[in-house]
Amino acid sequence: MQDLVIQDVDQYFFPKRSSVNTEGEKISLACNYFRFENLTTNKQQFYKYTVDFVPNLPSDSNKLRRALWSKARQELETQVGPHFFNNTTISCQKLITDEFSVKIQPKKEGGEEYTLIIKHTNVIQPNSSEAVSFYKNFFNQLLRKRKFVQIRRNYFEPKKAHILKNFGDLELWPGFNASVNIINKEIYLNINAIYKVLRQETALIVIQSLKKKSSKTEDFQQEVQEYFKNISVLTRYNNDKNYIISKVDFDRSPQDTFETKTGPISFMEYFQKKYGYQIKETSQPLLISFDKKKPDKEICLIPEMCFMTGLTDDMRANFNLMKEMGNITKGNALQKVDECKNMISSLLEQQKCKEEVDKWGITLNCKPVEIKGLKLDVGNMIMAKQQGGKGNRISFSIDNTKDIDRTVQQEMYSQPPIKSLAVSLIL
Repeated sequence: MQDLVIQDVDQYFFPKRSSVNTEGEKISLACNYFRFENLTTNKQQFYKYTVDFVPNLPSDSNKLRRALWSKARQELETQVGPHFFNNTTISCQKLITDEFSVKIQPKKEGGEEYTLIIKHTNVIQPNSSEAVSFYKNFFNQLLRKRKFVQIRRNYFEPKKAHILKNFGDLELWPGFNASVNIINKEIYLNINAIYKVLRQETALIVIQSLKKKSSKTEDFQQEVQEYFKNISVLTRYNNDKNYIISKVDFDRSPQDTFETKTGPISFMEYFQKKYGYQIKETSQPLLISFDKKKPDKEICLIPEMCFMTGLTDDMRANFNLMKEMGNITKGNALQKVDECKNMISSLLEQQKCKEEVDKWGITLNCKPVEIKGLKLDVGNMIMAKQQGGKGNRISFSIDNTKDIDRTVQQEMYSQPPIKSLAVSLIL
């Protein structure tokens, strides 16, 4: 490909960068970004180490790596202090230039002995992707201490739920999603306030409802599979744990058995012994989910013990319900900022989180980042002339008119008559 050479530059017009607007009222704007800060005035320094295992472990053995690290953790902390382990690396605040090792003795006689070899590699630069990863680990550690309910990548607080008494005790859980970002060479937490709907309707009720609407067994089972695919359900018997459903197993029921350390046991007997719950519908199918950390591990759930989340189409069509939910979820800008501030404050005030903050010397500033902005004058809206078509046109300020919807309900500036209409139909 040949380069294009412009001989006479003067005959061409090139776009120019638009100038920065300076007109308007200067205002301060609050963002949903919160700055990570040090507890002391001293600049924090973080270091990265590689972790090699002897004998060598295959690249896909993360489970074994974490198990071995867990056994060596106490000794590692005496060497490098608090640290984050990421399967092949360690990040911490202490510098040790010399290579060192930690041996892990086998539990059983004749078992294999492992050695962890730790070697310093580099200083983590404050505005690098490694620094972002470090602060992510720190924030995730706080979340684990606070024990939020995690649903996909979002975190919720059931204890602060809003109960909608007039709509079947529907629950609205306040929560947030967050990310760590570098902006202007500083690390910030971006947080968004969100809500999760929890219904009092169980998965069994949904299955029974679909069965009533279907005439054929095959169609009914297919409809159930499609309905529950990737649906989020919640179980109350194990501290509000969330599961993503992969499929519905119609070949098994609570009467079936599964293997335990003490031998086979039925699902009915298991839940009766462990949770004191007597399963009522014995022929219901099982909901199947898979463990996030162990993708090959199948988790069987009982539909009558699983509560549905999210809104149905009927709920979305209910004006009164959506209005009441909107009063909670659709606050103004100030309320949204306060929600984010309160979430961070509640996180940092928890005792175990305080200990984590003191241990690392890192905290979050509860005050949102402020930026300077300009509020532009939107001007006036001009309508038709005064009544009778005489005098000046009606004009009002868009910015200062509170009831603008009612004000514009008069003759427009120009209303040409529509003498004919054309309808175009595209198939």
